[in-house]
Amino acid sequence: MRMQRFTDRREVYEDLVEVARHLAFLDRFDDVASLAGQVVTQTLSGTLARVAFLAEVRPLVPVTQRAWILVADLEVQAFLAVGDLPGARRQLQAIHEQAEARAAADPTNTGWARDLSVSHLRLGDLARAVGDLPGARTAYQASQEIFVRLAAADPTNTGWARDLSVSHERRGDLATAAGDLPGAGTAYQTS
Repeated sequence: MRMQRFTDRREVYEDLVEVARHLAFLDRFDDVASLAGQVVTQTLSGTLARVAFLAEVRPLVPVTQRAWILVADLEVQAFLAVGDLPGARRQLQAIHEQAEARAAADPTNTGWARDLSVSHLRLGDLARAVGDLPGARTAYQASQEIFVRLAAADPTNTGWARDLSVSHERRGDLATAAGDLPGAGTAYQTS
């Protein structure tokens, strides 16, 4: 019933939360993450409503599931939208810790390595946004090292090449923010 109301676009907030709870009960955690993404981008119009919804949904997904990272990342975006930088930082750090643990548990899993690299990249973006250029540099460097390894291991993978290019672009943005125009030019050229 609740899913039908959601499908028909007649849902109320409680329907959205109950659909997520039902999916979680069935261990359909990827579907919970997909629903959360759809709800925050297409259904809920208020940023505070999105934050509240995600705060109810994220605990439904075990941290051992990759879907947890996806829902937590939606929460980071919502925190940033309301200007809650400490909340965004805490959640990004939690995502990073989960990605780090997964990558350490299986160093050959390229998906987990990419998640870890992206978490470094996102921490770097936040550090740069708050003016912590040394912190951003450290995070971007860690991200880039992983992307270099992934791209070198599979040179025909255009996704890895794109990710590596983005990491060089971020380093160029950082160099620009620091006033290092030659360094920025080199990073952008490499990108």
